[in-house]
Amino acid sequence: MYWLLGVLAPAVWGTTYVVTQAWLNDLGPLWVSVLRALPAGLLLMCLDLKSLRHMDMRRSAMLGALNISVFFFFLFTAALRLPSGVAGTLMALTPLTTLLFLWWWQRQAPNPIQLLCAFGGLIGVGVVIFQPSSQIDPIGVAASFGAVVSLTVGTFLAKKWSPPKGILAFTGLQLFLGGMLLLPLAFLLEGPMPALNREAMLGLLWVDLVNTALGYLAWFIAMRRLPVSALSFLALLSPVSAVISGRLVLEEWFTPAQYAGIAMVLLSVTLAQFAKAKPQPKMAQQAS
Repeated sequence: MYWLLGVLAPAVWGTTYVVTQAWLNDLGPLWVSVLRALPAGLLLMCLDLKSLRHMDMRRSAMLGALNISVFFFFLFTAALRLPSGVAGTLMALTPLTTLLFLWWWQRQAPNPIQLLCAFGGLIGVGVVIFQPSSQIDPIGVAASFGAVVSLTVGTFLAKKWSPPKGILAFTGLQLFLGGMLLLPLAFLLEGPMPALNREAMLGLLWVDLVNTALGYLAWFIAMRRLPVSALSFLALLSPVSAVISGRLVLEEWFTPAQYAGIAMVLLSVTLAQFAKAKPQPKMAQQAS
């Protein structure tokens, strides 16, 4: 069940890019981030009001800043500047940054096979990006790197600080506080909130309910039982979703070499999961 939830989150997150380009491209990245975070956060908090008083506000604010404010801003900046498949595939850097972060922070040496898979995913990303036909915006690429770093650190801290109960409130409070941190910046840097047409409202409905409320809830539930390194490789499924949705909705075409790069990313995900799964029964036997 937890693996399925871990798969569900990046699968729906991958549609963020195509929805943004198709229906939310008249909004700036800050306003899109605010309109994504606040409604979803309020909804989840209202479903678990009793647990709110047990939440650590300081830690929730820090997690909201990393997982929501910084991540959403970088994510939507990349989504508005890069083709959805390219922007999504850049997130394949997440496993490598996670393994290196755990190595640096916890002195946890990476599994050699996982490290090899992470570099394989990195090569696949390079094949997708560095093609003559690719529309590469340097700011969009830099924003994608920023999103990867914030997701890596934010997921690690969220797992470390996750309370034993109240997952709805834990998720909703991060979304709400993260959105509130972005609200004054949106007014200051992008002006008053733009008027929302029908397409924008439908796009926000999908982004708020499916991508954010459901996606983040599934991610944080899976995070409680799965290792951070395993989660980071599951996040590679987001590029696949981005490529498929971009092809179906925006009719984005890729070269054979770029499809080969995407296949390398998928292969890296698969091999990394098998590499992680093999030692688990021995560990269970030792524990028993």
